[in-house]
Order: sequence, then structure tokens, then C-alpha cells
Amino acid sequence: MCVSMDLAEFSGTTLYAGRCRHRRHGLIEVLGYQNTPVNRADGPNAMLLAADATLIPAALTRVPERRRPDLDPALMEFYAAFYPGHTIAVCCFDGADAHRAKPLLMWYEPADPDRLVVPAVDCHTGGPPRLDEPVTTDHWVIFGGDGLPRGRGNPVGYPRKMRGKLRECLPDRVIGRRFDDAAALNGDFAITLDDLREENLDGIHRPPPADTAR
Repeated sequence: MCVSMDLAEFSGTTLYAGRCRHRRHGLIEVLGYQNTPVNRADGPNAMLLAADATLIPAALTRVPERRRPDLDPALMEFYAAFYPGHTIAVCCFDGADAHRAKPLLMWYEPADPDRLVVPAVDCHTGGPPRLDEPVTTDHWVIFGGDGLPRGRGNPVGYPRKMRGKLRECLPDRVIGRRFDDAAALNGDFAITLDDLREENLDGIHRPPPADTAR
């Protein structure tokens, strides 16, 4: 999700979620994230991707001071309240020039048996997100994995030199759509596995965090 710890701009966000049967770990869900960040704060900044939000302050002590942002306690309270039990990744940056960040990819055990969810709550002020206010979106939202039947969706090509351990977590085919709205609902993106199998892009919806965390 595009939530920063201070003033920032994000553009060109790409979100991916899919499930696959891993030969060692069994059924896993894979989350991918990439965007172009610009720091508008006077000092270092960070982006949160929704373990425990209360552990973030201690974890940040391991970040070099020049890249360590200040924390708003209200933001940590937001995550603790709306995303209990979720692991949170904090990406620290201090550049004022736009550049395409390297993608993040992580896997975990599926939390919902019937749908895929990608974190997408927005707030670029450093404070907690306002879920009652519209947000601007510049997102590609992509779903795939074993839930997409053979022959459905769009084929994906990969570099020949890609590591095998990485490739086995990535999909052969995907579906997705662009969300480019000036005043969109603030929330995550989700799709049921039934809609994924049917390539029903209209089934992509934005549940509020309280629904995502159930």
C-alpha cells in the first residue's frame, strides 16, 4: 500500500497477488509491489506495506540514521487496529528525485480461502489514512497463479537468467486492469477466486481494511 511516514508522492504502482503450489512449502500466496517514489519531506522517509505494527520502532533502529524516518504514533495505531496479525514491510528512502524502485516480492500462507487481496490503502502525509476521503490512484492491479485455469488470462514472459527459486513462485498467466482515478475509494484491492477463474475483471473490488483483516 502507498502509505508514507512523511510527505511523499508515489506513481506507477504495480500490485500483484496470486497463489501457487510450492514444491516445498505447499500452497502459498505471493504478493508483488513496485512503484516510483519521490520524497517530499525535509528528511528521510519510508513507505509501509501492510508481525505487528508495534515492533516497527524497534526495527527502525537497525536502519542507518540518514535513512531513518520519524514515526507518527497515530499511524502505528492505525495498523495495529486495522491490520492485526499482519506482517508490515517498511521501505526507507531519502531521494527527492523520482526513480523506479526495484520490485518487492514476498510469499506467505493464504489467509482467506476464497479470495486474493493486495494492500492498497493510500496516505502520503505521514499520518494515518483517512478511509472516508477519496484518493488518487495510478495502479496496475494484477492477479494470477494456479487459480487461473490453463488457457485463461494473458501469458507472462520471464528472463532466461531468472533464478529457479524465484520463477517457481511466479505465474504463467495473469489478468489485471489499470486503475487511474482522481477520486477513488480508499481501500485494498481484492478478487474472489471464482472471479479470477472466470477472468471477471469487474469482480476486482476495494474492501475497507476492517473487511480485509477478517
